[in-house]
This record gives sequence, structure tokens and C-alpha cells, in this order.
Amino acid sequence: MTMAKLPPFPSPPQTPGQKKTLWDTIIVVTPVVLTVLATILAGLSSSEMSSAQYFRSLAAQTQSKAGDQWGYFQAKKLREANNLNTLQILQGLSPQSPLDARQFTAAGDGLLDQLKTQNSDELTRLQPVIAELKRATTRPDTQTTLQYLTKGDVPAVDEQSLPDAQVADLMRAVEDRESTDELDHRAGAIDQPQIDASLAVAQKNTAAFDDATDQINLTAQHLSEILARLSDAQRSIGSSVGRAADEIGPLSSALTCARLRFDAARYARDAHFNQVEAQIYEVQVHRDGFASERHRQRSKQFFYGMLGAQAGVTIATLSLAGQRRSLLWSIAAIAGLAAISFAAYVYFFV
Repeated sequence: MTMAKLPPFPSPPQTPGQKKTLWDTIIVVTPVVLTVLATILAGLSSSEMSSAQYFRSLAAQTQSKAGDQWGYFQAKKLREANNLNTLQILQGLSPQSPLDARQFTAAGDGLLDQLKTQNSDELTRLQPVIAELKRATTRPDTQTTLQYLTKGDVPAVDEQSLPDAQVADLMRAVEDRESTDELDHRAGAIDQPQIDASLAVAQKNTAAFDDATDQINLTAQHLSEILARLSDAQRSIGSSVGRAADEIGPLSSALTCARLRFDAARYARDAHFNQVEAQIYEVQVHRDGFASERHRQRSKQFFYGMLGAQAGVTIATLSLAGQRRSLLWSIAAIAGLAAISFAAYVYFFV
């Protein structure tokens, strides 16, 4: 079975022996070149639109991270307020004396003296707890903890300043609630490594503060647990050691008030670090938004260029169709005109 052969490609009429001129070659090659150019521009337009969607999605993810940090900020500010309110209530009920490590030792010794005249079983059960309290109050970390609890202040950490002035200025602009367009434009002038470096410093400051306060929290919690165990033991023993209970109770109350004061200061400081991270994420959101809009505009311009190239292909095809009176070229030209007309209708009326 023989395959049907296509008719030869039509060529412009020429006199025998006449060669194609440069102009003839340009006319024939122009539609091909414009078609290739239109294909390239269409690919670039699609690529830019994909980039615009990627940065828009990235901005949404970063906005979620900023929202998390703002949520932490608000929660910690509320905890600070709650602790201060609770502290005021407790101090209004009974004035509290400052904490001192000697108070813990004296309370333990007083309870131990009371128990020596009581049931030996209770003495055996509480003696290890009292010894644990004495050991805890003599450790250096406990001495440091009691100093901070007494002052109601948090440890000072080596907080590093943000390495980029542009990021810091834009963070203040975010806090001042400048317009979104202005923020996007300013954020677009910041390089990504600048934001990454600032975020790394902010996270490092947060981690340093957490490390400085974690041990204090653990030590204070340990002291509270020991005093709670002693208070529970006193209630189980009965009224025979009532005087010793008067020594443990005020100490537990003083420790509670000191922890409330310290935690309020800690939450206030921790909220500051969350605020800084949230503002840096907001800067990142505006930069991603600027990048998304830039890629969208580039996609639109490439698309217009592609339409221009397609129009050129159509015009060149019409020219060849008129020159050669070819049905195929005429059909191609009509298809091109129909595509351009439909695109114009969609652009202006749909």
C-alpha cells in the first residue's frame, strides 16, 4: 500500500532561472519566526503567572505564621494581666514578706522540731521531704532563682539588635499601619537574605530568653511542690503540729506571690519577642505580595507580546494568502483573525 503524497509547498511565481530575493525569503520566514516568538512569549507568560501564584501562596503561609506570633503575643499579654490581677488580690488579703532562703530552712527546722515530739512514723515520712527542702535551698541555682523571685524581675539577656536597618524601619511602618501599597513597595526593595537574617536574630533572642528563664521556672516549681507536700502532710497529721503549719503556710503564700510577679514580668518580656517576630513575618508578607504582583504584571505584558506576535503571524499569513492565492493560507489567516477577534471580545466585554 503506497502512502499518499502531499502536494508540494507552493512557491511564488518566478521566471525561469530567477532566484528568490531576500525579501521573498523574509516574507516566507516571518510567519514562522513570529510563531516561534509567540510560543516563547506564551511560555514566559505562563511561567510568570505560576510564579505570581507561588508568591501569593507563600504570602498566605507567612501570614499564617505572623498570625501565630500575634496570637502568642496576645495570650502572653493576657497572662501578664491575669497574674498581676491575682497578685493584687492576694496582697490585698494578706501582706507578703520578701522571700529569703533562710525562711525555707527555718520552716523545715520548725516542722522537724515539732515532729520529734510526735509520732515516729510521721517523722520518718516527712524527714526526707524536709531534707530535700534544705538541699534545694542551698543550691546556687535556687539562690539565683530566689533573687529573681524576690525582685520580680527577669534575667537580662544579650538581646542582639536587628542587623538590617531597612527591615527595622519597615517593621515600624507596619506598626504605624501605613498603606498596603506603600508597605509592598518598600518591602520589594528589601532582599530576601536581609529578612532571613533579621528573623534568625529575633528567633535567637527568643531562644536565649527562654533558656535564661527555664531554669528559674523549674526551680520555683520544685520549691512549690516541696512546700505543697509538706502542707499536705501537715493536714494529714492533724492539729498536734498546728504551729508548724503556721510556718509553712505563709511561706507558700509568699512563694506564690513571688512567682506571680515574676511570671507577669516574664510574659511581658516574652510577648515583646513574639511581637518582633510577628512584625518581621509581616514584612515578609508584604515582600511576597510585591513579588507576586510584579510577576503578575510581567505575565500580563508577556501575554500582550504574545498577542502581538500572533497578530503579526495572522497579518503575514494574509499577505502570503493574497500573494499566492492559496486556500490553505487563507484558512490559516481566517483562523488567526477569528482568534484575535475572540480574544478582544473576551478582554473588553466578558
